[in-house]
Amino acid sequence: MDIKVTADDAQRRVFVQLGGLGDSLVDRRALSKPLLSGVQIIQREAKQLAPRDSGFLRSQIIAWTNWRKTDAPLTGFVTVATRAKRMRNGKLKAQRLADKASKGRSSAVVTAFYGRFLEEGTEKMAAEPFMSPSIERVGEQATETVMAGARVVLLQLMEAKL
Repeated sequence: MDIKVTADDAQRRVFVQLGGLGDSLVDRRALSKPLLSGVQIIQREAKQLAPRDSGFLRSQIIAWTNWRKTDAPLTGFVTVATRAKRMRNGKLKAQRLADKASKGRSSAVVTAFYGRFLEEGTEKMAAEPFMSPSIERVGEQATETVMAGARVVLLQLMEAKL
């Protein structure tokens, strides 16, 4: 089992990748649960390290997996939400209903796009990294959690196939 915990500077994401596992969608779904629990450890640490002004940036640090994409390795991500459509908890449904009720007038959905400026800094502002230090602090713990969970799931999948 090959597990990589990495920070992708180009896409401004932290991700944990399981290699060589889970070809079917059912297997990928089962393996995504321990993967997500490992990625959420990094997410919690990133939220603690994120600069707190209004707290909005912390609320926009999300963790997710790509278990539905069968053509890519099973991967879990931690990133700052820059697109609003990723939310499934009903908050944006209310926003869409408000847009419909406003009869065509747009109402803006705000995201924490500025997270990358805080992470990397700008020409006039020093960097306050919070994503990459979170990997350094809890990356090993996240890997161990993913490994332990994946072992259990793999045993269950093998027992089910026998």
